[in-house]
Order: sequence, then C-alpha cells, then structure tokens
Amino acid sequence: MILDAENINLTRGHYAALRAWYQGLSLDFIATRYLGVASDEEDLLSPVAFQARLKSIHHCVVQRAYRHDRADLATHLSANFKHSEKDIIKAIDAVHSLESLGSAQPALHHVVQHWFSPALAKRLHAADLNTIGKLINVCNDRGYGWWRRVPRIGGVAAETIVNWLISHESKLGRAIGSHVTRKLFMPTLDVSRLLVMLDAETSAIPPLEAMRLPASLNGGTGSNRAALDRCSLTARNDYEAVLTWLSLRPKDTPTYKAYRKEAERFLAWAVIERGKALSSLTTEDCIAYRDFLADPQPASRWCAAGVFSRTLPGWRPFTGSLTPDSQKYAQTVLSSFCEFLTKKRYLETNPWFGIPPFRRGRKEMQIEKALPFDVWLRFWSWLCEHAEHSINSDVRLARAAIALLRDSGLRRGEVCLCDRSDLLPIAIPKDDVWGEIRIVGKGDRVRRVPVSTRTIEALRAHWNDRAVSFDLAVSGSLLSPLFMPKTPRAKAKHARGETGFSASGLRLVVVRAAERFAASLSDDEKALAACAARTRPHALRHTFAVHGVEAGMDVDVLQSLLGHSSMSTTTIYTQPGRERRLRQIAKLYK
Repeated sequence: MILDAENINLTRGHYAALRAWYQGLSLDFIATRYLGVASDEEDLLSPVAFQARLKSIHHCVVQRAYRHDRADLATHLSANFKHSEKDIIKAIDAVHSLESLGSAQPALHHVVQHWFSPALAKRLHAADLNTIGKLINVCNDRGYGWWRRVPRIGGVAAETIVNWLISHESKLGRAIGSHVTRKLFMPTLDVSRLLVMLDAETSAIPPLEAMRLPASLNGGTGSNRAALDRCSLTARNDYEAVLTWLSLRPKDTPTYKAYRKEAERFLAWAVIERGKALSSLTTEDCIAYRDFLADPQPASRWCAAGVFSRTLPGWRPFTGSLTPDSQKYAQTVLSSFCEFLTKKRYLETNPWFGIPPFRRGRKEMQIEKALPFDVWLRFWSWLCEHAEHSINSDVRLARAAIALLRDSGLRRGEVCLCDRSDLLPIAIPKDDVWGEIRIVGKGDRVRRVPVSTRTIEALRAHWNDRAVSFDLAVSGSLLSPLFMPKTPRAKAKHARGETGFSASGLRLVVVRAAERFAASLSDDEKALAACAARTRPHALRHTFAVHGVEAGMDVDVLQSLLGHSSMSTTTIYTQPGRERRLRQIAKLYK
C-alpha cells in the first residue's frame, strides 16, 4: 500500500477516543462510547487488540501533524505516555488543534516517511530519495525506468508511487512528465515540446537534437565566416554546419556518437558561456573552452548526476570533469571539425590552429588483462560443458561470441558487424583453421582474419537456437540476441532489419558468462576467479595477441591480423609480461 498501512480515515470519534485514552479512561468505555464497538464483540474488546487499535489511531494522528508541518504538535503527542498531567494536557490540546486542521496536503519538502509505508519509505530513504521533491526529480530525470536504480523497488510499487504523485500534482506544484508514465516505449525527443532556445539563462543544456540557436548567435553572420560565394557547404548557420560534418560518418556508429558529443558541447558552450556564435570564436575562446573541459561549471547546468538517455530531462553534456586524455581527445576532434569548416570555406580560419596539444605519455595498452593460458583453457572447458545442456542457449551464444573474439582477435565493434556472407571457407581446413572472415576495421581498412573450426561449431549451435540453418544461410548477423528486448531501441533496430548486437549488448554477453564461470570456482581458486571475472571483449583481443606471441607467431603476421596501422603498437605484445619481468629482476636482488 502506498500510504502507511496504519493510515485511518480519521473521524470525530477517533479524535475523541484518543483524548479519552490519554486521560486514562477504561478501554471498554472508549470502545463502546466513541468507536461504536458492541459489547458482545469480544474479539475487538480484548485489551491487547484494542490497545493496538488505539496505537494505530495515535500513530495516524502523529503522521497528520507532520503532514501539516506541525512538528510541535507531533512532539506533544509523542510525550503523552510520560503520564505527567502537563504532558497529557498538551497532548489533548494537540489533538484538538489537529482535528480543526482537516486533511493535510503533501508538499515537496515532506519526508517520504510521512506519506508512505515504513518499509517503502525505508527503501526510498536508502536511495537518498528522502523527500517528495527528490522523488519527483528522479522520476522526471530517469523516466519510466527510474525505479530500477532503487534497490527493492519493483515495477508495481513504482507504478503506485507515480500514480500517487500524479494524483497530487496540483497540490505539489510539480508535474510528472509523460515520459515517466509510458510503459511500452520511451518517447524520442518531441520537437514540439522539448525544443530549447539557448541563451545565457538556459538552466539545463539539451542534446543537439533539441537545441535551437537565437538568430543573433546562429552563425549566419559570424565574424569568422568566410565569403559566402566561396563556401562549398549549403549550411546556412553553425547548427547546419555541425549536422553536415556529422553526416560524413555513419549514424549510430561509435565515431558518430563521439563526434556528436564534442560538437554539441562546443556549440552550446559558445552560445551560453561566451555569448558568441561558434563561427565567431577566437583562439582565446578555444583556450578558455579547453580550461572549461577540466571543470565544467556551473555543474547544475552542464553535469548530470548519472548516465541518462538523451531523451530524458536528466541528461546533460557532461557527467563531471574530463580526464586529461578526454580533454586531449576533445581538442583533437574540435580542431579537426574547424579544419574541415575552414577547408570548405565556411570559416575563414581555424581558431584551434596553433594551440599546443596536451603533452602526455602514450597511454599504455593494458595487455596484462589478457587471460593466462591455463585460465583460458578452464574458461573454454566450462563454456563447452554447460553449452551441452539444451536449456542453456545463453551459454551457447556466449561460447560463440567468446570463440570469435579470442580465436580471431577481433574488436568488439567488428564482431557486432560480422555477417554470414563475410565468412570465407578454405577448401581443405588446416590445423583446425576453418577459413577466414572479411573485416572492415578502423580507417575502413579491409583485412581477413582466420576463423577456427571450433568457432564455426559454436556458431552453428547458436544459429540452431535461432531456428536458422547456419550451413544453408548466405547472410545474417553471426551473433544475434535470442529474444528481442521490449525497448524502443530494440524495436527500431528490428524495424530496420538489424538483428545483430550493439557493442554494449555484446559486452554484456561476455561479462555475464565470465561472472558465472568465476562464481562456479571453489574458494581455493579465488585468484583464478578474480582474473576470470574481469574478462571483457577487449581482454579477449589481448588474449589472442599474447597467446599468439607465446606460440611463436611472427609480429608482422600478428599486426595484419589485429589491424594495427603501426608495427610499434603490435610490438607491445612482444614485451615480457609483468610477472615474467618481476621473476627475472628478482634474480638480480639475490
């Protein structure tokens, strides 16, 4: 129940009974005189049962005091059991006062304990949702699935809470958005409702789709605009220029999303914080933006309290200060963006030109995450053993994904794009090599990587779970979810004929399998379990490379299989591992 389970529709008789109880009158008299209990209703007149009923009435009246913001009256009511004459008089006066106040109305500052059942209020309070106002904010920020981040709050309770909040919208003065109440789909940005005109007073930065620029700051007449008759873009303003630049990348790819993120941050910052069009920014402005990335302020305007969908009001361009690596990446992307506009004669000059890039040591590849060979063998044996059970279709899916990642050294995004038509068998399999798969990797470089026979067998079993013949099919995603999630994104992908995994979905498949394997190990194998539990798709790519070097694979062959543009990147795998280095150096210290 959304309200306190002891909440009672208080009547004049309840108030009178409570006053009589405070004064010490007999329970039989109170029951028959004020609460209409007949003398033959022995079960209601038993001292224990009736005492509990009076305590429920007392609790309800105390709650009403808090709901009316009368903590002073609640204090008097709670003190009456001291049985002093002074306390009893104060308690009786408090009951008189509350009886005259009538029904209470919820307010944003009220704590949840005053309106919800103790068990529910305890769960909300543990999630820092201790007031009605905070509860409404979280619902609106996170949308329909807000309750999934509140431990021990399910969908039914969440629906009841939302319905209660909606029923009190007029009293609370704050509405619950329609995106919170829709169950079947999360609405996309509705331009008729969610368009935001950017200016210095904008309190919450919207995503690029919902941004609109004021005419004076849209860049149509920016001070850094090149001559219009020489511009090779049809973009009339900065917003359209951003869209043109983004359109050069396939939509919904990781690169597109990363570039969109940097562009929308820069565009909004120029208008809101500098009061300039993007095409009017100077080098000094770009330096200021670089400093801004280290500490986006004001945080309430720029930073979200967590990770939110772009369709939700809680979304913001940042989740906090950027790391030096992220700052460097942002500068690189934006300099490239402005260079593109300069070469297309949309901008006269590139304002980022000449600004020194961040000087940081090259990020070390975390090859130590590669699974040791013995751990890999245990993991693979576990996958094969559990895949034999007919009900474990999820394990067969994980086995196929993990085999493809580890035995071919593919990147996670490359695996997501793998199609049946890309598989190229060889006439006579050699040493468990079934054939090759054609991959279009980073920089649109095409390469062919080997596919093991066990990978094909794992894929065949996975396709069998999909009720599709692997051997007869000529196309289709190599890996596909066995059940389509009832989410807007999944439905949209299905409508477009896309049946494969997203990068995050594939990662989840690997993580779940690794965690199940780690949990199956005994307490004596804690170190092995910890190593296995950290397995991620890219760790399997490292595993492929490290095991390849240990097996004597030539570096140039490894480079071509991994798709590295530089040999220096591949040679990192030829360096001695951390454990081996420590063992060798220990000999020196003896």
